[in-house]
Amino acid sequence: MTAHTATALDLLTEPTADAPDAPAARPEPAPRPEPAPRPVEPRPDPAPAEPQPPLVGLALVDGLLRDQRRVLDRIDRGEALGDLVRTCVLTIAASAAVLGAAIGWQRGGLQVLFAAVKLPLVLLLTAGLVTPALSALDHAVGGRGDLRRDLAGVLAALALAGLLMAATAPVVLLGGALLGYHGTILMIVACCGVGGLGGLLFFGRALLRRGEGRRLTGLVFLGLSAIVGSQMAWTLRPWVVRPQSPEVVFVRSLEGSFLESVWGSYDSARGIYHREAAPLPGGRR
Repeated sequence: MTAHTATALDLLTEPTADAPDAPAARPEPAPRPEPAPRPVEPRPDPAPAEPQPPLVGLALVDGLLRDQRRVLDRIDRGEALGDLVRTCVLTIAASAAVLGAAIGWQRGGLQVLFAAVKLPLVLLLTAGLVTPALSALDHAVGGRGDLRRDLAGVLAALALAGLLMAATAPVVLLGGALLGYHGTILMIVACCGVGGLGGLLFFGRALLRRGEGRRLTGLVFLGLSAIVGSQMAWTLRPWVVRPQSPEVVFVRSLEGSFLESVWGSYDSARGIYHREAAPLPGGRR
């Protein structure tokens, strides 16, 4: 029985001829070897940026309008300040002469030449008076004033102001043809204020670059510059000659102050006069 039982078990375990072959087990793929890490090549240090050559001539004028940071960097480094000062003086003279001629055009004749000469004088004399005051203020508050850099910064700011004011010359010409005498004066003050604001902002940036401690000094200086510049313009008047004036003079006798004149022109433009009658040609009233 044991032999029969073993033979039956063998028949059950042995595959028959009709049964399909059992699928062979697929061999597991061998693990791929990890690629060896590439050696990290040290990156070369970036070459230091070569200093840009200083702006000269018309390039400096363009830099005042479009690349003020580069001009300020040059002033901070004290680089070629003599050339910068010369260029700024010529820029002030040319740009202020353009606006001055437009102002003098309201009267015509010699007043065109007079105003074209006097407006550059206002800006340059203002720079000559306020720059030493800036250095003195620095020394007074414990700073280290640098007269050369201060002068370069002031002249660069005035050159930018002159360029902006010259851009308003067409507005002055058009306003003179449409507005009356007092309205023209107010328009000219506004145009000069726009240019002056641009110059003051430029110089404010220059002061902040030299440290927070100069903020108070800068505010005092900006107020002083506004007062000196406006009073200098008042001293060298007339700019828009009064219509009843029989002749044109280079400088008129001093009366009052600049602020009093602006306020009086504002009242006169509204029809409020502080005098019973203005002097007429030939002494008539």
